[in-house]
Amino acid sequence: MPAFDTYMGHEALGDARRVGRKLRRLGVQRRVVSHQRVKTGWDSLTDSELKVVSLVAQGATNRSVAQRLHVTSHTVKAHLHTAFAKLGINSRAELSKLMHGADQTTAPTERTE
Repeated sequence: MPAFDTYMGHEALGDARRVGRKLRRLGVQRRVVSHQRVKTGWDSLTDSELKVVSLVAQGATNRSVAQRLHVTSHTVKAHLHTAFAKLGINSRAELSKLMHGADQTTAPTERTE
């Protein structure tokens, strides 16, 4: 059942459900329980969004973030758009202020799970 646990650990719920169905056919019961993610604020960001906003807040361009994370510039733009909406901001300047503001306890740099 390592595949099931691996998929669940990476929040790949579709794949976990697929493996779960195959396991049930073999008589093994495993449940897919997804945790509801908050809709706004730092805790609402996915790991990918958090990586992107952390690099952008340090002054990186979309192109350099894309190269560093091995994704397309379009993917970086999409992550930024979603993250900005979740954080209630509209610009890189606002992101930088939010990340480097007076209250450092509210702005995580990267998750270490």
